[in-house]
Amino acid sequence: MAVIGAALLLGALPGPGSAPARAAELYPLIFPVLGPNHYTDTFDASRSGGRIHQATDIMADKMVPVVAVADGTVGWMHDEIGGNCCAFALNHDDGWASWYIHLNNDTPGTDDGLGWGFADGIAPGVHVSAGQLVGWVGDSGNAEWVSPHLHFELHRPDGTKFNAYESLRAATVITTPGPSDTDDDGVLDGADNCPAVFNPDQADGNGNGIGDACDVWLDVPADHWALASIDAIYGADISQGCSLTPLRYCPDQSVTRAQMAAFLVRSLGLEGSPGVAAGYFADVDPAAWYAGVVGRIYEENITAGCSVDPLQYCPTDGVTRAEMAAFLVRALDAESLDSPYRGYFPDVPDGVWYTSYVETLYELGVVRGGADGWYRPGALVSRAEMAVMLDRAFLGG
Repeated sequence: MAVIGAALLLGALPGPGSAPARAAELYPLIFPVLGPNHYTDTFDASRSGGRIHQATDIMADKMVPVVAVADGTVGWMHDEIGGNCCAFALNHDDGWASWYIHLNNDTPGTDDGLGWGFADGIAPGVHVSAGQLVGWVGDSGNAEWVSPHLHFELHRPDGTKFNAYESLRAATVITTPGPSDTDDDGVLDGADNCPAVFNPDQADGNGNGIGDACDVWLDVPADHWALASIDAIYGADISQGCSLTPLRYCPDQSVTRAQMAAFLVRSLGLEGSPGVAAGYFADVDPAAWYAGVVGRIYEENITAGCSVDPLQYCPTDGVTRAEMAAFLVRALDAESLDSPYRGYFPDVPDGVWYTSYVETLYELGVVRGGADGWYRPGALVSRAEMAVMLDRAFLGG
C-alpha cells in the first residue's frame, strides 16, 4: 500500500463571531501498533533532565505487532542483542521519516534483555511497504522501568520533528500486517527465494532454493556435507573462496601447498612475512601472491619446505593428508614426536615420518578417519575436507 507523502491541511470552519480556527496539519499514515493501545498528546511535554518529549508514546502490551507507517527504506538501527537494542528509523519515500523506539528486546515471557525486536528482513538499506511488520512493542532502552510502549516520532523532510498526535488519530487502522515485497522485485517475500535483494528472475543456479543474489556459494549446495565448515571459515576470513564473481569455493579441488600456507596464516591471525623477499625458497617468486604467507609459516617453523638442497616449498603441489597432519599439528603447537605408537589407523604404520602427526591430530579430534576406519595418508586433501579440518582445529567446529 503506497502512502502519499504530502501533508494535508484540514480544519473546522470558524463559528460566527469567532476567530479563525487553526488548521490541524495531518500526515497520512498507517497506524503503527496493531493491537489494543492508548496514547495522549505529550508532544513538547517536559521530561527528566530538562528534556522535551517530541514524540507520541503509544502504550501497548509487549509483543504487540508494530508496522511501517509508510513506504520507505530502513535507516539507522540499534540492533545489538543484549546491548543497544531495539530501535530504528524509516526514511519514507517522500522525504519524511518515522522513528520506532523501545521495540521488544526480551525473550518472550521474560525481561532478560536478550530478545530481538525486529521482524525478519529488517536491516539498514532494506525497503519496506506501508503496513509491513517491522517489529514488536517492548520496553528496551530507557523504557526498562516503565510500561511497554512504542515511542513514535515523525520527522519532516527538513529534519524537524512533527507532532504526530492528530495524524495518528486520523490514521488508517489495519488489523494484520500487509504482504511484503522487501526487494520490490514483484515477488512477495513468502514466495521469494531472495527476499532482501532484488532478484527479478529468481535465478537459482545451484538449485538449493536460495536466489543467486543471496546465495553465498554458487557451487556449494545447501545439502553439501561440508557447508557448515565452509561457511564458518569464510565468515572467519580464513578462506576467500576460489573465485569472487560469482563467489565459488571449489569444494572438490585439491588444496595446494600455497593455499595451505594462506589457510594457516589466516587461521592463526598472522600477517604475511615481508622477509620472504630475501628468498627463503628457491621456487617461491617474491612477487607471487603466496610469497608472504609461505615465508611466515617458514618463520613460524610450521614448514621445512619440500626439499632441502636447494630449499624449496613446491607451492603448486597438492597437499596430502599426511602433510596436512604435519601442517596442522605444528600450527597448533601440539607436536609429540616421542609418543608411543597407538595404532589408530590400519594404514598409518609405526615408524613412518607422519605417524605421530596423524595420531596427534586424531587425539585432538580434528581427524576421524574414513567410514572404513582408514586414514589414507597419501590421498590429496580436497578444499571441502580442508574446511572441516580448519573448522575443527581453529574454530571449535
